[in-house]
Amino acid sequence: MTPETTLVEQLSSKADRLQAMRGLMGAVNARELRSVQITEAAFVALVEGLSHPNPQVRWWSVQLLDHCPDPRAVDAIVPLLDDPVARVRRNAAHALSCQRCKPSWSGQLAGSVIERLAAMAQADPNAKVRVEAATALLCQAR
Repeated sequence: MTPETTLVEQLSSKADRLQAMRGLMGAVNARELRSVQITEAAFVALVEGLSHPNPQVRWWSVQLLDHCPDPRAVDAIVPLLDDPVARVRRNAAHALSCQRCKPSWSGQLAGSVIERLAAMAQADPNAKVRVEAATALLCQAR
């Protein structure tokens, strides 16, 4: 297990989360996160965290990758639109649309992702997920 993987595991612990975020990203607040450049090892560990059995780890991995303008992060987050946990799906929809979180990102999504967001906006069982997916679609229309 790499040090970065250990830090991703710590995202599930409220007591260890801030330290883990600092170790992975070098920042903890949104303003600072918008300008960080993460290491490849931290990036890989966070992508692995997207498939973690603990939904808190998945949610926080999305949350941190949301601030990463690397197109690989966007591609890695897409499968979480089908996560069994509504909170994770909602965060994934946000991460796939928020240019405020990653100002240098082009904001472009593949047609298949836009179609998935449209389906979520219409039929996701969770109202908050539907709203977030609809918001993501509005961001694409700009």
